[in-house]
Amino acid sequence: MKTLDAHIFSLIEDPSMTFRELLDIVNAICLQRIQLDEKIDGQNFTLGFKDDKFCLMQKGNPDFNKSKYISDLKDEIYHLSHSLNPNAGRLISIKKLMLSHLVKVNNLYNQNKPEIPDRSIIECAMLSKEFVNLIEYDESHLGLVALDATGMEMDNNIFKSLGLQRLEPLNYKVSRDWCEETHSYLSGLGGYSLDTTIGEYASNEIKPFLVKMGFKEKDLSSFSNRIGFKNKKLASHRNISKDLWKKFQQAEKSWYLYRTAVQPLDIMLFDMLEDIFRNSTGLMNVETDWELMYQNLDDLLNSKPTGDENEIQKFLWESEIIQPYLGFDFLNEGIVFTWKEKRYKITGAFTPINKINGFKLYKSNKIQFK
Repeated sequence: MKTLDAHIFSLIEDPSMTFRELLDIVNAICLQRIQLDEKIDGQNFTLGFKDDKFCLMQKGNPDFNKSKYISDLKDEIYHLSHSLNPNAGRLISIKKLMLSHLVKVNNLYNQNKPEIPDRSIIECAMLSKEFVNLIEYDESHLGLVALDATGMEMDNNIFKSLGLQRLEPLNYKVSRDWCEETHSYLSGLGGYSLDTTIGEYASNEIKPFLVKMGFKEKDLSSFSNRIGFKNKKLASHRNISKDLWKKFQQAEKSWYLYRTAVQPLDIMLFDMLEDIFRNSTGLMNVETDWELMYQNLDDLLNSKPTGDENEIQKFLWESEIIQPYLGFDFLNEGIVFTWKEKRYKITGAFTPINKINGFKLYKSNKIQFK
């Protein structure tokens, strides 16, 4: 049976993908042979259906024993209201919103009684004015948006009967031959073939950065492979000094090294995404203030942060990574699509902007900006 992914990988996150397959995907997009759906910047809200009731599931986890029903959410809200947790207020507000949606879905099911197979799961995004991550959407999009389902058909009539929205696939085209441009870039690198994998590419491209970090030739291959193939078993801390290990581990955990290695390829995909958005109809209406977003980014990037040294270093890395993406024209998060029964995404400028924004939104107790 089809399963829903806890995480959708970007094209550059799959170490086993070859350049040949990457070019096939890009070519299929250019020829409009792949259905593209807009990726939504909302909170996960995965519905499970069992014994004529809807419950809240963990994203990517089909285990109904770990689901939460209306009574469970009410209990959580009650316990949080008597908690000393400094974040209890926000958590209570989020859970109350989730509870209201879950109650509404169950009420609409009882009213309309659509035919839904037992143990079906519907993955949704919850959009609201109260809890905005980076992108604020037009009021017409607020509520629950059905993204994918398992155990049942993607039936718009059923979704509508449950009060769920369903986005239509993008009507898109591109104005440039991105397959040819990507192929020219890869060919110009030298030393690679169409059978080279993303993992091999990332392993090779990160070596100069590891040398700059202080790695000796004897350890370079194992640690570059650890980064490129995202496999911690390929290199051990026992072979390097404690100081170097600490520096490496911090850069590895923040994904700075991997994203730095693959960034030139990611920027090409970012440019292609902007071209797709520029030539698409059916994009969600975004209400986020562009001028304010640019101003906030500029203020953060030109500030002198204080606080936790580790967080400051992470911020400096993110400030470096974001630079090539600052020419973005669209704040829409990205696209998702299926290739050979596997889901992928392209998110362009959203990821680095979201990471920079996150330092101020979620880490104010560790890092401050002036």
